[in-house]
Amino acid sequence: MADLRLDPEPSAPFRAPAAPRRVDLGRVAVVLLFVLSLLSAAGKALVTATSGLPVREVAPGLASCLLTVAFCALVVTAYLRRGDAGATDRSAAVRLAAASATCLPLVIPALPTGRPGEGAALLAFVLIIAGTAWSVWAVRHLSTCLSVVPQARRLVDTGPYRLVRHPLYLGELVAVAGFAVRGGHWLHAVLLLALLALQLYRAGREEGLLAGQVPGYSDYAARTWRIVPGVV
Repeated sequence: MADLRLDPEPSAPFRAPAAPRRVDLGRVAVVLLFVLSLLSAAGKALVTATSGLPVREVAPGLASCLLTVAFCALVVTAYLRRGDAGATDRSAAVRLAAASATCLPLVIPALPTGRPGEGAALLAFVLIIAGTAWSVWAVRHLSTCLSVVPQARRLVDTGPYRLVRHPLYLGELVAVAGFAVRGGHWLHAVLLLALLALQLYRAGREEGLLAGQVPGYSDYAARTWRIVPGVV
């Protein structure tokens, strides 16, 4: 009797297993930082709203907390949704400056404070609200192009980016200036100047990267101010 054997079905072409996706520790750290900041601001807003104080005393602090919640939520959403960058500045100095500038405002509550007068308190409130609201507007337009270290994705020239190239830095500096006025201690001024120096350095590095990687950025940079219209 003949040995009859059925030919096996042709096997599918071999496919090597996909390489595991590397965890972006920088993204995880930023998301965690801003989630914690969001929860802190939300908790402070709840305490302020239920304090039983007159509305005129509650409103400034509550408005500041709610704007901070909105800002942190936009940052977290942008970081979770964004794709890979076309190019990244991997300089150690830039990474250190970016991390320092991001974390420096968190030091403000630990600084010594004075007792600002009524005029100083009003000015501080205006600066904090204006700076934070401007930052919310900026990050809303920057959206998934947001990054802590300089990265190239696409040109953003809408909203506040029509006026300045780094409106997010401007908003942060204005808000921190408000906290410095409210704090009334020389250490607040030192922190503000340190933040300004870090943001100017970051801005220069970002622009160098974007000019070489993003079409149209050089023309955009030629018609806009860097951080403060009419100044720099």
